[in-house]
Amino acid sequence: MSFPVSIKGVLLEAGRVVLLENERSEWELPGGRLEAGEDPAACLAREFAEELGIKIPVKAILDSWVYEVLPARHVVIVTYGVARIDQAALRLSHEHRRLGLFVRDDLDRLPMPEGYRRSIRAWMARGENNVEAENKPRRPFYDGATLHVRTYDSINTGNRLVVRDDASFYRDLARRAGGEVLEIGVGTGRVALELAQAGVRVTGLDASAAMLAIAAGKAAAAGLSERLRLEQGDMRGFDLSGRAFALAIVPFRAFQCLLSAQDQRAALAAFRRHLRSGGILALHLFDPDLRFLLPGASGPIDRQHGTDRDTGRPVEAVLEAALFDHVNQVRRDLWRYRAFAADGTIAEEEALELSLRWTYRWEMRHLLELSGFAVEAEFSDFAGSPPAYGKEQIWVAHKS
Repeated sequence: MSFPVSIKGVLLEAGRVVLLENERSEWELPGGRLEAGEDPAACLAREFAEELGIKIPVKAILDSWVYEVLPARHVVIVTYGVARIDQAALRLSHEHRRLGLFVRDDLDRLPMPEGYRRSIRAWMARGENNVEAENKPRRPFYDGATLHVRTYDSINTGNRLVVRDDASFYRDLARRAGGEVLEIGVGTGRVALELAQAGVRVTGLDASAAMLAIAAGKAAAAGLSERLRLEQGDMRGFDLSGRAFALAIVPFRAFQCLLSAQDQRAALAAFRRHLRSGGILALHLFDPDLRFLLPGASGPIDRQHGTDRDTGRPVEAVLEAALFDHVNQVRRDLWRYRAFAADGTIAEEEALELSLRWTYRWEMRHLLELSGFAVEAEFSDFAGSPPAYGKEQIWVAHKS
């Protein structure tokens, strides 16, 4: 026997749950029937747009049960906790009679399935716990051999749109510069190893010993250790014994881990000290897209899947909250990583944090000029497209 599936979402507005009254005079959660071949998250996004006129990201599954809507008519209900992506006003569609916002104490008096009450209370409780958790610092992404570090290569391949063809871009710059390359934020060596494979000598700097260990292992396995020298250090104040490079690169938004203009200036000064006369600097940042920088916004990616390189276990990463410091232009993303055993149970779990500072194009240009660099070019991707709002910032400058 099979039943239709209905996907429902619990949305809290200032601590109150959003409910809709149906034709049976029952209060229900927004959502609707899952269509053939449709993803539950896509179903909820469609239903919330149709029923309430808003955009939402799905955060977490809450519950599932079989509900007898009418005698001999059953439906499988699956509930998810959701959040807001925009600030649009809630809009009642023709599908329901009324829209209401209710606090926890209202739930027992409202006519609704018990499963809805259970899901609402669960999401409210999680929200209360999250408020407390958000006020506590989480372990940073790169603090030791975290699940993020151990799944990094399986998630962040060169096929991701934001870094597509970046290694080729840096390789062409290296050939033009005609000397050794310094990569700041080398991580696990994705870019550096491609440069080394092309015959370029690279020194890679990173603050994370765990990431450097992975890079060293990959270099040894590929027979490239002689062309890749790895150094641990802070990009704001490193000293490589007076060495001067032809090219310095800071790929995949590593520069945005610097959370103040003062730190950015310090890093740019360190980059400049390590470049020979006329040496080239290439930086990659994201261009701020204000849709993802508003209160309640999620992000372009709020769920990722990878593999733990140490255990082979599948890993899921879920963005639980995004917090904003608009004065200092810092976005703080709170992630939960879970590694799963063969039977589907959680084998390991970590609450991690990634904080990034967004920098506007005009601001970056001023930073470069103030730090003794002359801007040669700026692009919105690694194919050389002109600057564009909300895409990438690719900067090429030389030591002036």
